[in-house]
Amino acid sequence: LIVLEAVGRESRIELQNLESFVGSGLNAKAEGTLLTPKLTEVEGPMTLADGGHIDMANLTRLRNSSLSIDDASADFQSLVTMDSVSVTVASDGKATFPLISELQSPGPYSVSGIGSLLAFPILSAVSSTSGRFEARDFGALALGDNTEVLRILGGSITLSGDSRLSTKTLILGTNASFSGGGTLNGSIEVKGVIRVPNPREPLEINGDYTQTSDSTLELAILATRPLSAPLRIHGNATFNGKLAQTRVDNFVAQSGQIYRIITYGSRLSSFLSFNVLNAGEGLQFEPDYGSDNLSFHVGTPGPFFGIDYVLAADNREFDGQDIVVGAGTLVVEGMHQFRTLTLLGAVTCPAFQPSDGTGGRLDLEIEQDLTIHARGRLHADGKGFPERSGLGAPPPSSERSAGAGHGGWGGVSARGDLGGPPYGSLVNPVEMGSGGGAADAIGGGVVRVKVSGVLHVNGTLSADGGGTVAGGSGGSVLIEANSLTGSGSITANGGNSTSAHGNGAGGGGRVAVIAASIEDFDTRNIKAAAGKSDVDFCDGEPGTVFFSVGGKESINATELTLDGEPYPGSLAPNSQQYFMVRVPEGQTIRLRLNHGSDAAASELYASFDHPPSLSQSEFASGETGKPDQTLVIPGTRAGTYYVLARVASGNIDQREFSLEAQTLPFQVSGVEPRTVGTQTATVRVTGAGFEADTRFKLWREETGASVEPLNAIVQDATRARVTFDLREVPPAEYVLVATSRTGEVRAPDPIRLEQSSVVKAIVVFTPHPGLRRGRPGPSELLIQNTGDVDIEMARIALTCENHPDLSFSIPSLNIGGFQRAGDTQVAKFNLALIAPGEKVVIPVIAIVGSGYGGGALSVGYDCCFTSGSFEFCQDSGTALISSPRAFDPNIKIGPAGSSEAHWVSAPNTLPYAVLFENLPTAEAPAAEVFVDDFIDPSLDLTTFRLGNIQIGAMTVDVPAGRASFRGRVDLRATRGVYVDIEAGLDGVTRKAYWKFTSIDPETGVLPESALVGFLPPNGPTGAGEGMVQYSISPLPLIPSGTVITNQASIVFDVNAPILTGVVTNTIDSVAPTSVVTLVPDESGMANRVKLSATAADLDGSGVREILAYVSDGSGPFQLWGPLGSEAETFEGLPGHRYRIYSLAVDQVGNEEAIPDQPDLEVVFPPALQITYDAARGKVLLTWPGSVEGYSVQKSATIAGAFSDLLAPASRVGADWLVEADVSELEAYFRLHKSE
Repeated sequence: LIVLEAVGRESRIELQNLESFVGSGLNAKAEGTLLTPKLTEVEGPMTLADGGHIDMANLTRLRNSSLSIDDASADFQSLVTMDSVSVTVASDGKATFPLISELQSPGPYSVSGIGSLLAFPILSAVSSTSGRFEARDFGALALGDNTEVLRILGGSITLSGDSRLSTKTLILGTNASFSGGGTLNGSIEVKGVIRVPNPREPLEINGDYTQTSDSTLELAILATRPLSAPLRIHGNATFNGKLAQTRVDNFVAQSGQIYRIITYGSRLSSFLSFNVLNAGEGLQFEPDYGSDNLSFHVGTPGPFFGIDYVLAADNREFDGQDIVVGAGTLVVEGMHQFRTLTLLGAVTCPAFQPSDGTGGRLDLEIEQDLTIHARGRLHADGKGFPERSGLGAPPPSSERSAGAGHGGWGGVSARGDLGGPPYGSLVNPVEMGSGGGAADAIGGGVVRVKVSGVLHVNGTLSADGGGTVAGGSGGSVLIEANSLTGSGSITANGGNSTSAHGNGAGGGGRVAVIAASIEDFDTRNIKAAAGKSDVDFCDGEPGTVFFSVGGKESINATELTLDGEPYPGSLAPNSQQYFMVRVPEGQTIRLRLNHGSDAAASELYASFDHPPSLSQSEFASGETGKPDQTLVIPGTRAGTYYVLARVASGNIDQREFSLEAQTLPFQVSGVEPRTVGTQTATVRVTGAGFEADTRFKLWREETGASVEPLNAIVQDATRARVTFDLREVPPAEYVLVATSRTGEVRAPDPIRLEQSSVVKAIVVFTPHPGLRRGRPGPSELLIQNTGDVDIEMARIALTCENHPDLSFSIPSLNIGGFQRAGDTQVAKFNLALIAPGEKVVIPVIAIVGSGYGGGALSVGYDCCFTSGSFEFCQDSGTALISSPRAFDPNIKIGPAGSSEAHWVSAPNTLPYAVLFENLPTAEAPAAEVFVDDFIDPSLDLTTFRLGNIQIGAMTVDVPAGRASFRGRVDLRATRGVYVDIEAGLDGVTRKAYWKFTSIDPETGVLPESALVGFLPPNGPTGAGEGMVQYSISPLPLIPSGTVITNQASIVFDVNAPILTGVVTNTIDSVAPTSVVTLVPDESGMANRVKLSATAADLDGSGVREILAYVSDGSGPFQLWGPLGSEAETFEGLPGHRYRIYSLAVDQVGNEEAIPDQPDLEVVFPPALQITYDAARGKVLLTWPGSVEGYSVQKSATIAGAFSDLLAPASRVGADWLVEADVSELEAYFRLHKSE
């Protein structure tokens, strides 16, 4: 009950040793003074008034106290604890608490009056759930203005009467409120409630304003102050949550009037919802977000405000208007265009009707903004294919228990029934979801919205599948917008299976968002999630989500950890999954996919910073048709690589796979070729971590000798070409060694250097399979170095005799046309170095003139090659061009082959083409074309490769080495449509397929009109023609004589299939054999022999030619020339040793293998020098002393009998010498070696 009180200017209480005070009052008034220098703790009320003073320099704790400061100042400079304390500051009073960082007492903490200040400079948290701060009548609160963030977990802050609050960033918790008008100097984040109840006292925020999704902003609107905004934000405004507005005195607004609600410096997002938009007497408020303010426009409610309505496809009454959908549901049939669309209720479409194909699609185009408020829905949920229908329906064997597929596979059932397969487009999803194996398992429909302004999604935009017994697949959502904002969701989720029977759920659908920008929208809320089953392994597979934002593409992808554990997953036939891996710069990354089924045909694709596709990717695996795939990315850029893992086909018994991403260290993994000759030779080095300054050499382990290269070209981090001069290098095994700044590595296998070098090449000209009169036909010339040394230059000649209407050009070499010499056309050109084993393909354009009279064309080609000082020429062969016609029907073209059996070589790749034509007599263009080609069982599916595709005069380039392709061709300028192309190989049915589908640019689906399509009736320009191509090789070890047959099927729209003729070829898999022998030479010349050869090609295509190869001494073998039925004379140099063998080539190009030993070795005697010693009457005969074992023979005539001279040979210097007497008028001498 103690009260200590000093009142009056002269009043003074001094308690020098008082440390703790517990009582009913500690007061200093009217300039009275309490001196308590050791006071550290006070419990009870304290009052300072009218200039009173209490010495609180050492006060550290205040509890159970009401602190009143009126026209006085108090600096609680040592106070660190306040328990159950309230503070009131008034009438120019000032109270500062510089060490208080957290308040747990509820207060209240109040300040009022001009000049009054209540300050907590370092306050960072108010943890009391009922704390109250009040500032009235020009009072000032300073809360946490020396800290970055102040969190108010509960309670309230109230400003009124032009008061102010200073802070840096105030976070208002979910149980806290801010109310009143005045000035907030700082930024505020509202999770609870903020109120401005009196429009005459607006709230000024000198900072940023952020409102979260669960918060509420309450503003009052005054009829007499329509343009005076109650909330004024001078920084950036981030709106969310709810805006609750009230009309003061429930006034009635006037139509056309504008009420300014909020002003701001800038704005990032919009409110999720408004509590009510009623403006009185049937009028409504329509929110309008301007560049610096939010205003309410007063108008008459739209036609669908608060009612249910069906807008028919042919009802255009409301098109071009501003549409507000209130609490009701608007069902939209067909495609409609609105100026703006605001959803407080729902907009949907009718369910799909299989009987007439209507429904299932919600198609809207908005000229300005589309706004979906928090409770609004724009959806086609459960509007797609009904039970067990659609492209992704479960197979008939699955009875009623499996889920449907779309963007991902449908879920299997617990008893093993398969779910439905994926289908549709990643970037242009316009397909409805499919029905699962139960009555309520309905697929999602299609939502397509095109918004020229801003799409605000604070509610839901969806095309989800339905289901409880089994799941329908998610549908399609295709969004094109200038900007996407909001905090809602966009989904195409699969339907669930919750029947507790282990049935399959639906696969996710497909979502594509194409926008110039996405602002303040969490893209994690854009999903094509798999449907869930009550049994985990019966869930569906996720669908796809594709983004193109500002031209940059991305996709929902599973993240791989670089150098982490392999990702385990499941991939069934015709399914795929996207991944992403973040990598540093300058690394070599290996992606490795291992599939659990040997029958799976897997594929891997990768691209930097955007998702790859079957038509476009930066990297692709090369082992097409095999279950396991490896893809290497050399010299990575820092950032994200997207990876597409796919199983194209396969009759597989399991779906499990693993995918890993590993950083490869600096290494040499391989060198090709493994054998080179003693000339200049280039090897191709593969590995990882190569840099521009990586050094290479050959190293011989036995001697430690090394060979430095002539040059080395590092092509990328995994490839290099290294050229060596090996002419003076001893034959042996050498190891390639690479050195960089990270160390030294060696190739795993040695390179063998052979003394015998072979200069050899193959040239093949392949004409365009569908060459037609008057139109360019892309052909190709293949040159392959099949020897073991470099070919430094090639001179190629193409000739076409007696066909003046056939012309050629080679654009890549700037050869516009061949030179004509009579009836022969010749093109000669040089090529750069071709390494051993290397292939060079030169595109050649062939054109048959429109005046050509018919018949097959024959193109001959030959070549000359040089390597160092060696040069050889060969007649490479002849290519047959089938008779070009002005307009071919629907046909299939295969390899021409040799003779009537159409022999082809087993190791060769066989090219095929299918040509199709919409006949000139057709009444309409074709909207869809289907080409199927069943592959003969003797052909190897793993070698299947697609070629380019032709539509009219347009060529669609298919990336090299692909077995699958999807792409879109823009034919709007000529045909008014896109055409989608899908091509690939079904490994189970052995069917190669191509599907061409016209797409209406407005609807994104097949055109409704039968007069619209991509392939018109054909005419003189060939616009109604098309062609598909592929290549494939025979199976390994296929027997010679095997007959291969192929036939294609072509379907135009819904017409009956057109079967092409059957293409037949016979396999020749065995090379011919030959041997070269000597026959007597009657010329008597010592440096001349005659060569004869015999060859056989049993049960094959027959021998085309026999080629003789000759080596001078230890030099490389080079082509000497062909050997015919007559013996050919071979003339060498005196004293030289020649090794000779023959290689036979059959009619399809199979060439005999190089023998281990030559067929012949011919040694010519050295030149015999003759001089006459007149003084002695002697003939002096000399020859080089390095030649042993020779004797001199003499004859009176050149054709007579030679006999040995009796005089022995003697050494004279470096030569042999024999002296002979000559009595005849003439004599002939020769060197002879008896063996």
